[in-house]
Amino acid sequence: MGARRWAGITLAPFALNASAGVLTLVGITLLFRALPADEAGRLALILALLEILGLVGSLGLPNLVTRLYGEAGRDAFDWPLDLVGTAALAAIPVTIGVVTVSVIYDLPSNTLWFLMIGSLLLVVLNSGCFMLNAHGHYIWSSLLLRLSSASLIVPGMLTFVAGGSTNLAGLLLFYTSALALTLLFLIVLLSRNLTRGPRRIALSQRLEATVFLASTGIGLLPDQGITAIAGALLRPETLAIYAAMAVFARPFKLGANILTMIMTPELVRRRRGRYLNLTVGLWSFALLCSLGIALLGPALAHWAYAGRYDSGLVLLPLLALAGALQLTLVLPRSDLGGRAPIALLRRLFVVLAGVLGLLTVLGALLITKLGILGIAIAGLALQAGRNLISYAYWRDHRRREAS
Repeated sequence: MGARRWAGITLAPFALNASAGVLTLVGITLLFRALPADEAGRLALILALLEILGLVGSLGLPNLVTRLYGEAGRDAFDWPLDLVGTAALAAIPVTIGVVTVSVIYDLPSNTLWFLMIGSLLLVVLNSGCFMLNAHGHYIWSSLLLRLSSASLIVPGMLTFVAGGSTNLAGLLLFYTSALALTLLFLIVLLSRNLTRGPRRIALSQRLEATVFLASTGIGLLPDQGITAIAGALLRPETLAIYAAMAVFARPFKLGANILTMIMTPELVRRRRGRYLNLTVGLWSFALLCSLGIALLGPALAHWAYAGRYDSGLVLLPLLALAGALQLTLVLPRSDLGGRAPIALLRRLFVVLAGVLGLLTVLGALLITKLGILGIAIAGLALQAGRNLISYAYWRDHRRREAS
């Protein structure tokens, strides 16, 4: 597949979802600016825990959906029953996760209920979006995945215009409603684009998909995982400084997720013999974006937060470099996730879990010693380790395919 085809496939989804990402970035920035420092730190922790619980509840199903739905016709699977089964199965790990959160963190009951309901909605939403994505509806699927977070622009703008503070409990209620409305819209789109078929995702297949859970979970470690760990070790006011700076690295995550959603099914359908042009283009783009954030980010962050979080400006070069590494992981992640044998993926994830587990312990020590600087260093180390191991396994996989 040539560069023009990749550009044609990715341009519209990337533009629309970049717009949604900008709205999310602006909304969160305004909320961090308006919220008291302790509540801003709690909001960062809650959003990180929401993504982690949503991942745990998914049990790796979105990746399996890409494989199963992508290889079948639009009328092969009974998608409503698959979504119901997803919600029912997700309730078990999500409940266990929320109970664990209640033990580790001092969070009020309304926040715990938000994490329970919000993570279940997020699991079903993610699975449904990947059903659309598997059949080429890249724009809708990637846009819906970000629509609820983009809705944070509404309370952010209201707070900015009114010139007052906002209430964290009310903000969480608004976010729950946004997730529910987005899921309703998704179901309407699924009903128009897919036909209920005779097949269903079996329980054995769902359990086999847990290998993908390890992959995605490892991907959360350098970002949400480190934020969750820091939330247990640092005061909310301190965590807020890091979270405010991390907002400016979110475009890397957005770009990586969009490209992965598009590239995985494309590589499943169209195998390539060489990846040199894609690799060079991806790395060049990532490093250029990293340089831009490192140079322009401090002035932009100072202006956006009116100097409120200036003590965290030193983190931006580290966060930009970690973001570039996240973006360059798209290629091996997409190719291995879409076509590699399950046995190879299991070996890869065992190695990743071992190495990144050790780096996480080291990161926790850095956080206790260095505070917010330790968070940034730990996240960069985790992302670098993930890249090195993934590229090594991807290279070996391609050599075996060529032989």
